[in-house]
Amino acid sequence: MAGTRCRFRGASGRDRGETASARRRPRGAKVECGVDEQVTPFRSGWNPAEFGSGWGPIWIGGRGGGNMRKGLIVATTGFLALATTACKPLDPVAEVTELARDGDPAAALQRARELLDENPNQSELQILYGDLLVGAGESVLAVWPLRKAASDPEYAVPAGLALAKVLLATGNADDSVVAATEVLRQDSENETALAIRAKAYVQAQREVEALEDLDRLLDKDPDRLDTLVTKLTALLELERATEAAGVFDDIRARLDADPDAYEPEFRGRMCVVEARFTLESGDQEGSKSLIEACLKQFPVDPLVLRGAVEYYLGAGRPERAREILEAAHRLAPEDPNIRSALIQRLEKDGFLAEAESMLVEAAEGGAGSANSSFALYDFYWRHGRFEEARSALEDAMSGIEDVPTTIALAYADTLIEVGELDRALDLGRDLEPGYRELVIGRVLLAKGDAAAALESFESGIRAWPDNATVRWLAGQAADRLGRLDQAAQHYLETVRIEETEKRPDRTDAAWRVARFQEAMGFFDAALNFVQIHILHNRFDPEGYKMAARLGSRLGSQEIVRGALLTLANLEGQSAVALAMQAGFIREQAGPRAAIDAIVDSGLDLNDAANIAALDAVIEFEMESGHRERASRRAREALENARDSADLHALYADLLRRIGMRAVAEEEFSKAIEIDPDNVRALKGQARLASVQGRIDEAVRLFDRISALEPASLEAAYEAAKLLLRDPERTTEAEGRLSALLVKDPLNVAAARDLAVLLFSRDGPTPAALAAATRAAVFGDASALELKGRIELARGDGRSSVETMKRAIATGRTSGATYYQLANALLSIGRDSEAVSALRSAIESGGFEEVEDARNLISRIEERLEIVQSGTGS
Repeated sequence: MAGTRCRFRGASGRDRGETASARRRPRGAKVECGVDEQVTPFRSGWNPAEFGSGWGPIWIGGRGGGNMRKGLIVATTGFLALATTACKPLDPVAEVTELARDGDPAAALQRARELLDENPNQSELQILYGDLLVGAGESVLAVWPLRKAASDPEYAVPAGLALAKVLLATGNADDSVVAATEVLRQDSENETALAIRAKAYVQAQREVEALEDLDRLLDKDPDRLDTLVTKLTALLELERATEAAGVFDDIRARLDADPDAYEPEFRGRMCVVEARFTLESGDQEGSKSLIEACLKQFPVDPLVLRGAVEYYLGAGRPERAREILEAAHRLAPEDPNIRSALIQRLEKDGFLAEAESMLVEAAEGGAGSANSSFALYDFYWRHGRFEEARSALEDAMSGIEDVPTTIALAYADTLIEVGELDRALDLGRDLEPGYRELVIGRVLLAKGDAAAALESFESGIRAWPDNATVRWLAGQAADRLGRLDQAAQHYLETVRIEETEKRPDRTDAAWRVARFQEAMGFFDAALNFVQIHILHNRFDPEGYKMAARLGSRLGSQEIVRGALLTLANLEGQSAVALAMQAGFIREQAGPRAAIDAIVDSGLDLNDAANIAALDAVIEFEMESGHRERASRRAREALENARDSADLHALYADLLRRIGMRAVAEEEFSKAIEIDPDNVRALKGQARLASVQGRIDEAVRLFDRISALEPASLEAAYEAAKLLLRDPERTTEAEGRLSALLVKDPLNVAAARDLAVLLFSRDGPTPAALAAATRAAVFGDASALELKGRIELARGDGRSSVETMKRAIATGRTSGATYYQLANALLSIGRDSEAVSALRSAIESGGFEEVEDARNLISRIEERLEIVQSGTGS
């Protein structure tokens, strides 16, 4: 498939300038695209910005990249040597090389751009241009010229090596594997490619494959210490302790024999790996001492910093991790990776204003500003600030002569989010088939036409069947239409493609399939998909929670223990994991045993950080009928932390539940005084307002919670349910429920409530049936009964009979379901079966029409007797 060549133009229509000020694009700026047979499209589809922070979760040099200026540059002099020694060097290359040698890299970069504008098919110059971009801190821009050069057979090996290094250093490990593998396909013994691929495999958590490459390298040269350290890291990740110990002893002996023979970067790397090894051996204090010693000796070494940050995060001390990065940033304020790591840490710790300020400062700077603009765009996108994301992305694109299709797609997506649908559509129409349908479908989906969007996406799939992004978007459209089975099939295909291609830029398809399978009761299948999700989202607590639930459902204590142990080791999740464990114990042995499990764990229940465990204990005490014990525990915790808004809110909510509403309101108010955005307190106030009939106030409070926690949809559903109480506000309730189902297609309760609303207000409309059908997908008995009633009201007695039988088969119905089944059977002339259903209804009880059922039996039997006597005569 041909690629797409896009150019970013300012409002005047001229190509953008090269100065920093030109990056501040005018409002009328636009991207123009056209098909270019020489541009290779990214098969993954949508990859908004192919750049990385350089900081990964594992202690290894190269897993995430380290210092980009050191880690990913094949030193400029190396490329300059290539430029001057390659066969028949081109004059343009020599000209740029001379400028760089004269100490004017900016002029060299500018001249390289000009020469490539004149003739982009100069592979040697593309390699040099990529290197100059890396040297200028613009590693994100270096990827594309290196990709182009790597497609030239004459320069495939040097360009491929440079590309693999850039991708590895910017955190794109799987792409780095692909690039290094392509080099090895042409030069199977290339040791540099093997070394890069081995590190990329480790960075991508593919340690077994890494060991194969590492052993090949060590077979060639057993004295490669850098390779031995990478092997040690891989063995530690695989928990192969005995082998790791042997490799560690080998490395230590070599270093002790000649400590001055190795560069500081290597010694820093070995320092942190030794700390990791010490920790794995069970010596936590020894590991901590080593980490601090490493920091003192190598305060800005990226590998040491990464190891130290990981250590303190694992020890539950994020503030120390942040202090380490802040100190390193003060010592090396221009280091882009240290800056990036600090920004990420600030964001994760909730210091959003500080993180944004650093990103803006970097984006407005000189070197590396395109990288920083992409990072700023990503920050704004994550936090739903799409106008600012659009501005940052346009700034980033202003520094790119030929905008890659993936960035053009991200720009179209951003335009859609800010409501500029026509501009996005214009951009999409200029793209090649496959990409075109993707953008058109996104626009249609944004306009609310999910059916047309699905048709567009499926047209794109026919043109491009292995595009994971189009498959995922087709799943989104099917979800909105309530076609959950069809959506699940598209998500399954997305996972298949992502697993086959081992793409780093994955969707959440595996998570969606896992949720769907769990809701359907297919727990084995759900476990498979949540494991895929966890593999690529190792720090997402929700994945481990689901794995623990599924393990419990499957009766596997091993799965439950493993999931909860990993969850407990995540930052801030130890109390959550303990509460989940206690919940499983309660199911087996009752609430008293669950309380004992938490109390006997030794966790300090008076520490506000452990509120999840305290919450569970209080819940179990209430379930056991021990209100006073529950109240005492809440008061004790509050006395130990009077400044905790969460503990005030927890105590207040307990008071609300036991009927002490006035005192509860006072405690909720205290919590809000401490933290005006405390979600627990706001939720409690909303529930108090709702039971007191103050619906508007309760809805306002639930809406505020939704704004504070957009990923949590509980408050949005609570607000919609409150509006259902008011006959004058059913239209607003309908809109809220519909919007909720767009965000959470598997919300059976919301779909059922919507179906009830539409059926009672409008009758058996197609919309009512669609909502009921969505609710009934997972076999919910009440949803199935509702669907059967709507089908009968629409005159479809046969479908109603089948649906009612499915509801009865769940074993969770009352006589009312049998009564409705009888009516459906009567509608299609199956009177004898109807009598049997009516008798079952009377026997089951639990419905108002018992006397009507008896009378109906009499009438039917009377009619059957008349028919029989008439037949006999």
